[in-house]
Amino acid sequence: MIIIIHLVLSNLSAQTFVNQYILGDDLRQYAYDVHIVDDGYLLTGTGLCDSLPCTFVLKVDKSGDTLWSKTYTEFFAHNRRTALKDSILYMAGEYYRPDGNNERDGFRLFRLNMDGDTLDSRKYDLSQLDNPPVDSIRRIAAHGCIAYGDKIVVYGEVYEHDTGLTDVFSRGLMVWYNEDLSYDTMIVLQPRYEEFDIWDAEVGTDNLLTLMVDDDILINGEQEHYRYFLKYDMAGRRVSETDATFLYDHYWFYMSSAILPQGDMVLYYQKDSTWVKETRALDSVAPDGTINWERRLDPVFDRDFREIYEIAAARDGHVLVTGTYEDFPYLRRGIFLAKYDKDDGRLIWERVYNDWTELSQGDAPRTAVGWRMKVEEEGSIILVGQSRKEIPNDPFDYDILLMRTDSEGCLEEDCGGFEQTVAGTPKYYPIFYVGDLWYHQDPEARDGIYRITYVEFDPQVPEDYFLARGEIRLAVDDVGGFIGIDCRFNFEDDGRKVYSIKDDHEMLLYDFTLDTGDVFSSEYVGQDLQVIDSDTILLLNGEKRRTWTLACLDNPENTITWIEGIGTDYGVLWPQDFCSGDYGDVRLTCYYRYERLHYINENLGGCFLSSTHDPESTLLSDIKVFPNPTSSLLTLTAPPELHIERTELMDAQGRTHTQVHEKTSEVVLDLSGYASGLYFVTVHTEKGSVVKKVVVE
Repeated sequence: MIIIIHLVLSNLSAQTFVNQYILGDDLRQYAYDVHIVDDGYLLTGTGLCDSLPCTFVLKVDKSGDTLWSKTYTEFFAHNRRTALKDSILYMAGEYYRPDGNNERDGFRLFRLNMDGDTLDSRKYDLSQLDNPPVDSIRRIAAHGCIAYGDKIVVYGEVYEHDTGLTDVFSRGLMVWYNEDLSYDTMIVLQPRYEEFDIWDAEVGTDNLLTLMVDDDILINGEQEHYRYFLKYDMAGRRVSETDATFLYDHYWFYMSSAILPQGDMVLYYQKDSTWVKETRALDSVAPDGTINWERRLDPVFDRDFREIYEIAAARDGHVLVTGTYEDFPYLRRGIFLAKYDKDDGRLIWERVYNDWTELSQGDAPRTAVGWRMKVEEEGSIILVGQSRKEIPNDPFDYDILLMRTDSEGCLEEDCGGFEQTVAGTPKYYPIFYVGDLWYHQDPEARDGIYRITYVEFDPQVPEDYFLARGEIRLAVDDVGGFIGIDCRFNFEDDGRKVYSIKDDHEMLLYDFTLDTGDVFSSEYVGQDLQVIDSDTILLLNGEKRRTWTLACLDNPENTITWIEGIGTDYGVLWPQDFCSGDYGDVRLTCYYRYERLHYINENLGGCFLSSTHDPESTLLSDIKVFPNPTSSLLTLTAPPELHIERTELMDAQGRTHTQVHEKTSEVVLDLSGYASGLYFVTVHTEKGSVVKKVVVE
């Protein structure tokens, strides 16, 4: 009897949990699919059981506690998508032959009851056709199965031996079973050139079987790959297909699609490649095949990585995606979950779930992947996947992972923010982070604005700007050109103490370990400072940050507020002589992380994020917003050389309302229905974005 070790990673409420499961002592087990049943959840996956390859079914209750598990060492299941219909679980798979190899000459479908007992299985291959179009089969690979009406459809592809063109020739293949596993029909899908793959299947609101497929063509001797949707009716007839989306890299195949309640189809693909990484995107396709919108998932500043393995519809009709996430300095890593607006692809919220119980590369959280996602009737999100531990001499210790969040992706009520702690003690994030941008108002800078970013470097190899955990160089440049100022920093106490370095001399700049009443002493300032208050603020992305207010001991009327991870409203380098009361006009206007607005200085009118170093980007400073304050209409005007493409109105809690415009130089927003208070309107143009503060009376 296989022992199940149940590890509860978070002491959470009964509504949310993150659990890990280990079947016996084996190190590699992966959960790929999950089904919601009346009394809990059914998880399916593969891995090792008693050192043998196996398939498993694990049943847990609504709190994530184990009810039973069954393992099967006689067959391997392709359970990226399984089907549950009338209390029968269907899984496509392959028996192991006596020689240890898998049978790969046809699609086999298994039936299991709700106790995990195997009822029977049946295999059909291309020999069932009167005139099979395949001569030399290398293997037949199933990718999943789906219930469609009174049929169970197994889908995948058939690979052939060398045809004289390449060593790979593949066709799409579907086998339609009746529910008793008797044969109904087989459909072969021909490539336009050499390769055709069926990766996912859904039944749409039009009651048609919708396949997400990859196909190729030959252009000027070069093979190009595309992704699109095909629709079939209950009689197995092809009804329609959508326009094709070009794939930069077609080998990225662990992915799914979703059909939204209004019939729109959403797919995921690799959009292009930069010198750092590939870019991922979502496409929304209308039922008639036209593109509704395209949404790039990663910011332009490619230092954080989102890989999507599952797309689903939320109960409100918006788009949910899950997969895995990590950033360049490896300070955040885990399961990724995000929600996008169904109408325009706007990001509504995103979360990464960090598990700090066992640190890995660079003291990062353990890696985790969300493979499949289901949504409860009341909106809770169920994620199944794997969690990787790092153990000596074996980097592949994977445990089964099951997570349940609320409809907003929260493990705790009103969690807010991007970074979610599953378990353990979070590593303190230093004040500087790859992808951080500070915009400053400075009368002496060109057009009154300059930008600060930073790079990490090894003092012994100063030309190498990408070695992690070295000293920090803070580079300052105005938006149109380089100013030529740079500063260096070092950290102690896991980043809580920040030192500035000048002429190889360190000065304490921040001490985020202080409590109220403590005195801060540093040669950076002319007199000692005392912490008179400490609080927590909410950033525009919902993230919580601690603040410290310090007063000069000799001039207590002069105070300054530190903001964890940001600096101050005067910038990272806060005024050394602020105790005198005369320290100039330089102010922090906005703080971005990966080009997403996190903080805005409410004492100033706004800021902008330039998307180019073109000098014309300075036209952004000429965008006007009036009247301000307003109780009804708000007019936004841009110079004739700029065109307003999109506006986002954001309240102080980070909630946004987006409007798309037809590239005009003037936009009028009706704010008469908005509650009184402070708002920020982001004006997007082809040259960049401006953020303006707006008061609604």
